[in-house]
Amino acid sequence: MSSIQEQVLAAYEELDWLARRQLAIVSLARTDESLASLEELNIRFSIKQESIDSLLAGVEGYKGFSEPEVRSMMGCISSIQLAQQGLEERLNEWYSDDAETMRRVRVGQTTVRSYGGLNYNDAISYYIDEKK
Repeated sequence: MSSIQEQVLAAYEELDWLARRQLAIVSLARTDESLASLEELNIRFSIKQESIDSLLAGVEGYKGFSEPEVRSMMGCISSIQLAQQGLEERLNEWYSDDAETMRRVRVGQTTVRSYGGLNYNDAISYYIDEKK
């Protein structure tokens, strides 16, 4: 059986892999499958974070770790932070794209309603266009 330090280090390495995998998924085209994969990885990420917390709760935090182990964990944490920043930026782009699409749909619907709707010849439009 491996020591707590080895388990924590392995958990950080897995968190790093999960974060980089999430970033790779959002770098691809957005599909239902990619969103489902992203959600699955996010759940696994949360579970792994909780396992690290529970492992560290049994000991006095990071005090029992050697200097090389701490450096290795810090490298993983830095890599995770970079991947999370990239993930956040990409998700914000997705949200911005969706917001723009929703705005265009709303404007289109308002325009259609303001002219009496589609295929309704008996409707009275709110606007009168000048014809020359």
